[in-house]
Amino acid sequence: MLFILLTTFAVLNLFIAIVVDSMSAVEHAEQEQTRELVSVDHDAVLAELRAIRAELAELRRGGGAPPASDRGAGAELSA
Repeated sequence: MLFILLTTFAVLNLFIAIVVDSMSAVEHAEQEQTRELVSVDHDAVLAELRAIRAELAELRRGGGAPPASDRGAGAELSA
């Protein structure tokens, strides 16, 4: 009787370990995918920031008004 109880406990424990390991692997894969997406977004934001800084430096040097396509969204801020 004791042998059956211990064997049942061991098999159940192994089954739970397999389920937990599978869940851990899925979570790890999701974290990697999220890191990749954040990295891509981060690179895009940095490129945009560099472009804005370059445009601002040009304006400070007296390069004139910004292009007409860029005036729409920030017109309220520059007034």
